[in-house]
Amino acid sequence: MRIGAGLFNHGLFFEFHELLEESWSRAQEPEKQFLQALIQIAVGFYRLQARKVRGCLQLLREGEEKAGPLAPACLGLEVREFLGGIAACRSAIARLGERAPDEFDWASIPFMRSVHTSPGIASRDR
Repeated sequence: MRIGAGLFNHGLFFEFHELLEESWSRAQEPEKQFLQALIQIAVGFYRLQARKVRGCLQLLREGEEKAGPLAPACLGLEVREFLGGIAACRSAIARLGERAPDEFDWASIPFMRSVHTSPGIASRDR
């Protein structure tokens, strides 16, 4: 998950999805559910990059719903805070509507981080 988190944290959402898809196909529950949730969230942001706001919002919501029951952590990743940040992003995107691809604050996307990592140590190049 460390490489995947690095891809996500640098805004490489398509690459993150590609990396996790193989692991998802082999995983068992509840890890399978969590990986699917992360893939949906990443593809949601990828859709926003492609200017598909409705698809973005739907995938973010579905990812939140799948990952929520797995809080506070799964696969060594912090879940609760991450999903709070995703919910805030989804609200901002919904408020912006069709302006979201141009006006959304990409830096507001929460970092995916290990339960053993302190906040604020990563950087984001978007």
